[in-house]
Amino acid sequence: MVQLRTQRTALILYGVLLVLPTLVLGGLQWNQLLREYDKERDAVPQQAEEAAARFLGAISDRLARLVESEERRQFTEYGAMMLASDERLAESTPVTTPLLAEPRPQAILAWFAFDLRDRFPASIDLWAGSTPPAQRGLSQYEPPVRQLFTRYLEERQAFRLSSRWDAPRIVDVSLLPVVFNRMHKRDPDCLQYGQDRLAQRKVTLLITPFHLQFFLDDAGEPRLLATRRVLLEGPVPELDSFGACFDTLSEGMSVIQGFLIDPKWIFQTLPADLAKTVLDSSQRFVPWGGPPCCGDNREYHADIHLLADLPVETSDPSELNFAPLRIAVDTTAIDSTFQGVWLRFLGLVAMLAVSLGTGMWLLLRSVRKDLDRAARTENFVAAVTHELRTPLTSIKMYGEMLLDGEASEPEKQREYYKRIVRATERLGTLVERVLEKSRLSAGSPRAEPGDLNHVIGGLERQLAQYGPEGDLSFDLDPEVPDVLLTHDAVVSIVSNLVENARKYAPVDPSKPGAEPILVRTRVERGEVSLEVLDRGAGVPEHERERIFEAFYRLGTEATRTATGAGLGLHLVLLQARSIGGDAGCRAREGGGSIFWVHFAPAEPQ
Repeated sequence: MVQLRTQRTALILYGVLLVLPTLVLGGLQWNQLLREYDKERDAVPQQAEEAAARFLGAISDRLARLVESEERRQFTEYGAMMLASDERLAESTPVTTPLLAEPRPQAILAWFAFDLRDRFPASIDLWAGSTPPAQRGLSQYEPPVRQLFTRYLEERQAFRLSSRWDAPRIVDVSLLPVVFNRMHKRDPDCLQYGQDRLAQRKVTLLITPFHLQFFLDDAGEPRLLATRRVLLEGPVPELDSFGACFDTLSEGMSVIQGFLIDPKWIFQTLPADLAKTVLDSSQRFVPWGGPPCCGDNREYHADIHLLADLPVETSDPSELNFAPLRIAVDTTAIDSTFQGVWLRFLGLVAMLAVSLGTGMWLLLRSVRKDLDRAARTENFVAAVTHELRTPLTSIKMYGEMLLDGEASEPEKQREYYKRIVRATERLGTLVERVLEKSRLSAGSPRAEPGDLNHVIGGLERQLAQYGPEGDLSFDLDPEVPDVLLTHDAVVSIVSNLVENARKYAPVDPSKPGAEPILVRTRVERGEVSLEVLDRGAGVPEHERERIFEAFYRLGTEATRTATGAGLGLHLVLLQARSIGGDAGCRAREGGGSIFWVHFAPAEPQ
């Protein structure tokens, strides 16, 4: 019992010292996984903002390069014709401006130029676009240029550089290309006078950097323009001696030069191209006017307002939010990664649960087996004590009576001697069964082919002597073939089964209708069986296997009236298996039990 208490304590300690820490560590690990997942998800907005900043920087760089390339153009290129060099006209060749001769870049819709001091304010000096006007009239030009021209005309009083223009470059140039740029179309005859002197005279021009402007035109279409001012402040004394045809130019000039940027390029095409190189696989570009994004919790987005972040001037502050772009960060990869981690964690938890559960079950099973073994041992000790005490008491009692001379008659003495002999045989049987179990556990005897009916038939008289007359009957099938057996095994099997039936299902032949215990052999589906049938109380189904265990008996010693140590049926099973067979029990129709033993068939001769 001390060992059992120790095992129970070990079971409790196993649960406390192994299961509980495992649960605690598992919970901590699960909490750590959740924190890491939340940390990854919380970092997504910052990733989106960083991606948006990189994206915006790339767009700004491309736009700056576009403007820089136009900054490098000579101001004389913004005209229908220009001189190939700054030398005298006689040595220079008028050529078509590159803006009209060369292909337009994808980003530019058109170039334009007009002079705010022109005596013909409704005219434009240059229009180099995809749809050139048919005639020189302001109404024929693109709406943004017309609208811009009108705005500048309304500000004629501010001829000097206003605050919207950055600090200009001061450029000293020959007067000849300036005159050619302004006069070759309007008054070409003037160019015939004083060519040498024009080439030798110098004037100072103020040229501002390009200035980006955005507005929605009268039709609500977005317009993005880059303009610069080329200013020759008058009067120009260098032209005083060249005659009246130069009077207009001698008052100075204020030329607006610029180009129209394609809004589709800046808001759609360029961002889409840059997205392929700037963004990573988890980020995607959502263009202006494109399909909506971020409809579920698996995406996070950062908005980009180009007009608010680029150096672009707008007259209406609400236009700064025009055409928002979005950088969407997909969190599906994060969810998938952590889902895989969670699945592996749950798999590990399941394995640990199975391992711990198996360990607990095996330990509990071991404790239960020990408890059952202890109970059977206790029952065996009680049974053996009872079995030993009863015959020893009889031997001692009848021996003392014989010694004291209480049985002087020879017949009475003979009766006492018989009782002493039966008690001795009972002790011998108990000892023999214990020894038989030890022998069978150590090794099995060699089985040989034999006649089962012949061995059982030889036991009929011997078995009949130990019970009431008529309580036992035999039904041996003459068709039973030879089987593998040993004589001792069959004798032990039949004797123990008959004795078990007489203990737990005794028959009183004197009662009317009493049915004797039946010992029979039979062949069914080619299988040879020995069966012992009784009309007792039967064996519960859940006990039909346990009754063949060593020292196991139904109930307790206090409730049992039949003598025995719980070895009889166990020896039946050991003997059956020692010769290649098996044993069992099943319910009998009409009440009682059928104890059966199957024999292995003998090999044919």
